[in-house]
Formats: sequence, C-alpha cells, structure tokens
Amino acid sequence: MASQYHDQAWVQKWKQSTDDIGDGMTYQQAATRLRQLINTKLLTLTDIQDDPERFFEAHPFLVSLRDANGNLKAGVEAKDMGKKTVGNDLDNALLTFKNFKVPRETLLARFVTVDANGKVSFPQGNMRTMDMIGQRLFTGRIAVAQAGLAFANGLFATTRQFASGKKCWAPGGDTTLIQVPQIKAIFERADKELAILSTFIKTVELQLSEYLRKRQLPDLALQQAIAVGKVKCIEGAIELCHSLKQEVGSYALMAGTGFEQLDFLNCCKFAEGDSRILMQKMARDIFSKGPSTALEKDALNKLKASIGKDMKAGLGKKDAWDNNYLLVYGLAEAHMQGVMEKTLKGASKL
Repeated sequence: MASQYHDQAWVQKWKQSTDDIGDGMTYQQAATRLRQLINTKLLTLTDIQDDPERFFEAHPFLVSLRDANGNLKAGVEAKDMGKKTVGNDLDNALLTFKNFKVPRETLLARFVTVDANGKVSFPQGNMRTMDMIGQRLFTGRIAVAQAGLAFANGLFATTRQFASGKKCWAPGGDTTLIQVPQIKAIFERADKELAILSTFIKTVELQLSEYLRKRQLPDLALQQAIAVGKVKCIEGAIELCHSLKQEVGSYALMAGTGFEQLDFLNCCKFAEGDSRILMQKMARDIFSKGPSTALEKDALNKLKASIGKDMKAGLGKKDAWDNNYLLVYGLAEAHMQGVMEKTLKGASKL
C-alpha cells in the first residue's frame, strides 16, 4: 500500500506490517490488522487525507468479465452466493480477481486519472477516490432509508385494507379486525412514527441535494444526520412491521401479503452501513469529543462511570467498552434523538 515517501523508517515498518496481506486474508483478519496499524500509529485516520502521495487508493475500473464465447477471463472467478430468503435477484454473485491485469484505459477517469508513471491528477478538481465513494455512500444511505420506509408503508397499507374488511365476533355485535384495541393502536402509532421518519429523511435529502449541486462534500453535521436517518428509518420500520406481524394472526403467514418479504428490511439493516456499526461510531465520537446535548451528557456520564468501574475491577479498555454495550447503544440513541429533534425543528421553520 505504501508509496515512495521521505520517511524511509516509516516505509520499512509499514512493509514489515503489511507484506503478508493478500487474497487469503479474511475480512476479519484484515479488520484486525487495520486496528493494529492504527493502534501502533503506523496509520492514522487522517493519513490518506493529509498525505495522499503516501498511499495507493482504490480506483474503480470497468472491464468485461467474459470473453466473446461467454467464458470467464483468466484471473476472474465467479460463484453463486446461494439461495437467500429474499432478494435473490440482487447481489447474488461473488466475484474474485486474482492476478488480473486491468488495462489502463479501463480505469474510470472522470475525476481521477493515473498516468503510466503512477502520477495522480484530478481533472475536475481535487476530488479523491474516497470522496466519490463517500458521496455514493451518503446518497445510498438515504435511498436505503427511504426504501425501508416505503416497504413499511406498503405493508401497513395492504394490512389495513385486510383488517378493515375482516369481520370479527364481539359481544354486542360484530366488529372489524382493525377496531381491536391493540391492532388499532399499532396502526395509529405507525401513522405517526412513519410520518416523522419520512419528514426527517426528506429534510436530510434536500440538504444533501444542495451540496451535490455544488459538487461539495456534505459537512460533518449532515454526514451524521444521514447516518442517523439510515439507522432510525430502518430500525423503526423493522420494529413497526414486527409488531404488526404479531397482531394479525394467520394473515401474516399467507403468501402475497408482504410479510413473507420482511427479510428485505434485514437487508436494509446492514446495507450501506450496518446499524450497530454506525451506532458504535456515534458513541465513540461522543466519548472522545464530548456531548453536545443534555441527553448525550447524561448517557455519556453513565457509560463512563460504568466503564471506570469495570476497569478498576481489572478489565481492559476494550473489554470494559464491550461489557457496557447496552450503555454504548444508549449513548448512540441519545445522540440520534438530538439530531432528529434539531433537524425536524429546522424543517418546521421552512
């Protein structure tokens, strides 16, 4: 990964720590190695941004995977991921490139070019590869959040139609399923919560659109709001749809009702950033930088107190953090609540 750099001692240490990295390394092993590089200060979170010539970055390319006869080209391996419970027409292949030489003319070069000598230039201004990937991640998170809400709204709409026409016996005369107290309550709660989430993610989308029109990266506050929207919309949709399923009896077992597609929301949960990972990052940021709201302060104090107690009992930092995972996610929830309240308050002024 390292390129020529004036700090030869650093280059030597980097090579010693990364020479064994290759195709045989699992994602878990690669993640562990990355943490080691950061912990030993060989790599910092701003290195690539501050010293771009120090590293090679990922660069997208477009190539044909098969030859004219339909056979995979040398160096390309393709496998079927196996049958899934949902979404078998999406992300269904595992592609591996081994010793596959990518022709220079296949590199996508609208924003970044690499000449034969390895010199990097930016035809559209200094927008690096990671900036472009980041932009796709921001729009992708909003799209996933909206897809989850669309699924939930659709499921509630079709189930509402069924429940409104389904007659049920009741003392004093028949009623309809939707008038059963707990079912009526879940529909009322869904109407309110889905509307709030829709307004929030639409507000975030409009804010991001302004940055995209100017070809700018969103500021950190908006980046965080996008992550919050992705988590809250999907987790909200999952919780509401699960609660609905528990109340409508055998209807939820029937094919064609939409309930058989609930695993779609599971896909949304980990697409474009897993909910738990995003929440861990939110909590870590607050833990290191400090709280910005009273809710965050209260949750942070509880977490710090419990971690301190565990460390006095002999646990290391990592184990103490993991041991308090509920308080970690509680801190993230406090943060997300504050972000949503601030964003919605701003939207109400428009």
